[in-house]
Amino acid sequence: MAIRVNKFNKLTEDRVDIKETFGKLTFIGYDGEVMETKEDGSYNDGAIKNYRYGVKSETLGDVFPVFLPPLIDKDKMDIAFGAEVELQGVELQFFADFNSVRSKVSAENLVPVTANKAPVSPNPNKEKKRKG
Repeated sequence: MAIRVNKFNKLTEDRVDIKETFGKLTFIGYDGEVMETKEDGSYNDGAIKNYRYGVKSETLGDVFPVFLPPLIDKDKMDIAFGAEVELQGVELQFFADFNSVRSKVSAENLVPVTANKAPVSPNPNKEKKRKG
């Protein structure tokens, strides 16, 4: 059985288990930007289409680019090299490149894993010490 991929059948988090597919993700760093282009191929007055970040997948054993929208302030993205990260709002796109299939990973955001964990509260079942 083959999955047909087109503009009406996007591979998103509700169709693909991102954590199982990529495993632990490690932040590599900022890798540039993609500029918007006009229909004739010329650049659109310096408008940014996406920011590109490098992320290493434990499952794939390789680094791949993740494209974030320009709404994310790249100067405020304070993630240390080697930090474990999580992708939010992921969309996978596949396309043919001569005799191989390539992919593009787009996300709404890229956040450190520690930022998503709730603070640990004290154990409510622990008995209080009695004063004697």
